[in-house]
Amino acid sequence: MIPTTRSLTLLLLAASLSSAFPIYTFSPPNLSTRDSSSSLQQCLSSTGGELSYSSSSNYTTLSSSYNPLFDYKPYVVAVPSSAAEVSSIVRCVAAENGSQKLTPKSGGHSYTAYSLGGADGSVVVDLSQLNEVTVDSGSKTVSVGAGVRLGKLAQSIFDQGGFALPHGTCPYVGVGGHALGGGFGFPTRAWGFLLDRITEMDMVDVNGTVRTVSKDSGEDDLWWALRGAGSNNFGIVTRFTFSLLDAPTTTINYAYNYKTNSDCAKAIVALQNMTLATNVDEGLEKEFGGELLVAGEAGGDFDGNACQLSGQHINASQQHHSDLIDRFHSQAGIAPASSTVQPFSSWLDSLEDIMGSLDTSSPGQDHEQFYAKSLVQPSTATYNYTSALALVDQLNSIAGLHGTGNSISFDFLGPLSYPATQSGTASFNAHNAAFVYQFYSYGFPDNDNPDQQQDVWTAFDGLVDTAKNSDAAAEWGAYVNYVDARLSGWAQAYYGDGVERLKQIKGELDAMDVFWFPQGLGSA
Repeated sequence: MIPTTRSLTLLLLAASLSSAFPIYTFSPPNLSTRDSSSSLQQCLSSTGGELSYSSSSNYTTLSSSYNPLFDYKPYVVAVPSSAAEVSSIVRCVAAENGSQKLTPKSGGHSYTAYSLGGADGSVVVDLSQLNEVTVDSGSKTVSVGAGVRLGKLAQSIFDQGGFALPHGTCPYVGVGGHALGGGFGFPTRAWGFLLDRITEMDMVDVNGTVRTVSKDSGEDDLWWALRGAGSNNFGIVTRFTFSLLDAPTTTINYAYNYKTNSDCAKAIVALQNMTLATNVDEGLEKEFGGELLVAGEAGGDFDGNACQLSGQHINASQQHHSDLIDRFHSQAGIAPASSTVQPFSSWLDSLEDIMGSLDTSSPGQDHEQFYAKSLVQPSTATYNYTSALALVDQLNSIAGLHGTGNSISFDFLGPLSYPATQSGTASFNAHNAAFVYQFYSYGFPDNDNPDQQQDVWTAFDGLVDTAKNSDAAAEWGAYVNYVDARLSGWAQAYYGDGVERLKQIKGELDAMDVFWFPQGLGSA
């Protein structure tokens, strides 16, 4: 069974691995081994924050990876309680003239543990103590520390005035990387990615200076670059200001299950065509958001069905929702095998129905061993029934491969969505997308089974190729928040035509590549 976005629990895996993920797209830097008298350690001791070295009692907890396949060992985990302490830590590391690398950790849910450095020996800046959420009802904005997790964010802004934001469905994910790399949620078609709600950021640069960056701050390049490529490329963002939405008073959480691979292929084509429509009478109004999650008939998911269309329809009556879904089913030529349609008058209740408890007071308890790839499909029709069925059948053929559960999610956007109005305003590459895909394999083989890992990698590479072959001439991309350590041509895939501009900004702000991770701009 694969976990869906409507799951109320996470898979807890207790894998204990002795080596990091074995394949990289390039070599990590050689970070020197330091003793207790090192200049760096002496400098860090005066920064004021908690420091956890390998001999510290809490080191294992603080350096634990969300995905156990990546077992990196930081030189030290620093836990500052203020932006001033972050500045002091950055100055200490920068004084090593690039020989020591630095990475921030917000929630620690990087798919490939890049928030632990992406290699042994990094200085990790754990931002968990920067966790204040303060709403200004007059301006309808909220100030959010970079260590806040999504569950706390959702609860706090609702409690402080009945507000809402678009964001993902895992309550323990940290705001920092989520917002800087996109931040998809079911209301994204109506409200944008979480990235689109940013109005201001505080960022500590390589000199330890706190820079307040906004569209009006006079730093147009940095404002553009941070929103899409801001995770550990130019500095450490310590605080966000987001523009808020009034929480909906009517929300419908829906899930429709479809029985066969053929049904799923027809659903892909119909969803694509309605997503790309420019007339709301023929397409999907922006208040209707969600994803199509496909596992195939052999996957054994969705109560024995092959795929599921699920999400949220905000500010819609049940009759209006039914009319839209009937139009989708009519265009696809399918009928659901089963469905769940639940209306909510409380936005918070609708979130908890999807996310489970929003309480994030016990972080560090969620771990999942998995592998993922992504695609960003441009706003062109790529699928017909034959090409869609080829993808579904290929996914179906690898069900249970070496004990894995495998799926493809299609997060739909399109020209009627709010993100389409933001094209060109940020380095983010998915504003104009039709679909954002996630190819996901949970229960991925351990690192001591490299042949099995290679089999799954090969199968997933084939799925991506089949999807892209539906229109080989299209300009496909990848979604940086679904980061893939094996991805070749990753810079172009994540940032498209913005790569050279981003590299120039990186060179100007961090010439020694202090803010480093394997797929950082310094390695592009």
